[in-house]
Amino acid sequence: MSLRYAPVIGLLSLLFACGDDTTVLPDGGAVADTGGFVVAEAGVPDAASRPDSGVSPDAASSDPDLVFEALRKIGDLDIWVKVMGTQTSTMPPLVVLHTGPGPSHEYLPEHLRYLYRGRTVVFYDMRATGRSFFAGTDTTTITPTQDVLDLGWVVDWARKLSGTEKPQADLLGHGYGALIGALYAADHPTRVSRLALLTPFPLHIADHTVMRSEEQARFDAQDRTFFMRLQGPECLQDFRECFLQFWRRAAQKTGCYENRQVVSELLWAYGDYRARIFRERAMLDSRFDYRTRVASITARTHIIGSGSAPEAWPFGRLPHCDVIPTRTSSTYQSSIPGSTLHRIENSGHYPMVERPAELRRELLSLFTYP
Repeated sequence: MSLRYAPVIGLLSLLFACGDDTTVLPDGGAVADTGGFVVAEAGVPDAASRPDSGVSPDAASSDPDLVFEALRKIGDLDIWVKVMGTQTSTMPPLVVLHTGPGPSHEYLPEHLRYLYRGRTVVFYDMRATGRSFFAGTDTTTITPTQDVLDLGWVVDWARKLSGTEKPQADLLGHGYGALIGALYAADHPTRVSRLALLTPFPLHIADHTVMRSEEQARFDAQDRTFFMRLQGPECLQDFRECFLQFWRRAAQKTGCYENRQVVSELLWAYGDYRARIFRERAMLDSRFDYRTRVASITARTHIIGSGSAPEAWPFGRLPHCDVIPTRTSSTYQSSIPGSTLHRIENSGHYPMVERPAELRRELLSLFTYP
């Protein structure tokens, strides 16, 4: 097999094989759930350079909340950062980590504007994701361990943005980003003041296997046919655009069934499924279990988990909304001393669009300083 096919085959193996789970999940003869969704095809962007948005991500911005957005040398890597709010705040900077592994941060800034008032908020793309660099061809660096180290560089950089180094930073992590934020807070308890973990990624491999099994079950026959197209020559020419096709289709099945339309409207212009493959492979190979490690977190920690909904997903699945097991957020709470948990019902992996008012209340309750 040609090496150029390896990333595609790797993605498909992750889609259709879930860790050690060999259960065959049937389509049940159900009609494909299109739900009126229109998924952009590869190589068919709009008139601008950002797919589906009509806005070029590199265009000059008149956004009053934007401080700057650029590629910066942070640590040993060129990292794409977006700084919102103000650089003159006396509060700890807030560093936001996106979900994944694979997609970039860009779906988040528009939905978190209520956090910008009077403080510095830093978004960034993780290594080998979005517009941040791969750091050469060494894929052994695309791991959760390296992501924690990279976050340390970003935190230190953010603490010095105002010219006066802040002693601590706050962290908000979503999905996979929540896992990385928690691991960093565990390793550096004196550097993190407040920590929000939003629909966090599994802490151990058993829940990860359940998550991938649930994800697979939500893909119908039409989805599987679509994913097989990723082996075509078009995708081999442009991995990132094909990842966007995959993610747009997969993301809307990670929330509540009745919320799939609003989730499908989230926008990504950047992503790379090679990054997803490398990180997943590193975790599976290590048979990870971080429950003991996060017990050393001392930051004020609030976990925001997903809930259930009255309408079940097709094929007889339970009506829980996120593909991440609902017990995962409870595992974080039981593992992190003094942490609190709020579960948002009728919401899955993207409460910023599924239940925005409730998420706003929970985040402001943690990140509002006297």
